[in-house]
Amino acid sequence: MRPPLLLILILLVSVVNAGFFDFISKLTGGSSNSNSGSSSSSKKKAPVSDEKAKKYLQDFGYVAPSNTLNAAPGMSGDFSDVTSLFKRAITKFQEFAGLKKTGVLDEQTKQKMAEPRCGVTDVLAVTSGGAAFKWRKNRLTYSIENFSSDLPREDVRRAIREGYEVWAAVTPLEFEEVPAGSGADIKVGVIQKIESIA
Repeated sequence: MRPPLLLILILLVSVVNAGFFDFISKLTGGSSNSNSGSSSSSKKKAPVSDEKAKKYLQDFGYVAPSNTLNAAPGMSGDFSDVTSLFKRAITKFQEFAGLKKTGVLDEQTKQKMAEPRCGVTDVLAVTSGGAAFKWRKNRLTYSIENFSSDLPREDVRRAIREGYEVWAAVTPLEFEEVPAGSGADIKVGVIQKIESIA
């Protein structure tokens, strides 16, 4: 049985307070507690290795592809630069995941990286200067590409609009709905399943 779209929309609004990884965990039926690092789920995955953590940070936009985290000294600049880059990437990931920001690849951080998630990049990797964590404009458009047959369209529109109003209240962003297929900045739609990579 598919979860009702309204439940998914409520969870979308809750991502503001709970954090992205707790949100994904709720959608996939898991249990997540980013503050304690423990999970009541019996399906808890083993923490990722250091090498997989480096790849994770590159794959999900915390480190630009041109920066390599496993370069030897003298191969890609000073080793201290690579170490500093890695520490900044870990700190950004910890912030995004709702963990304590230490910049250290500890067990809690590696455990969070092992959790199921979608394959979409968390941040946009840019040149060697780091990563972009915000939109380049404050007025964003969204479109609802398709609807669930389980709910009235106006209820869906209202729930999505109210979700964006929550974001607009705590950020400098403004959101406007535009017709489907019009090249909106954000495209909202009904999905059948969330894919995980792990």
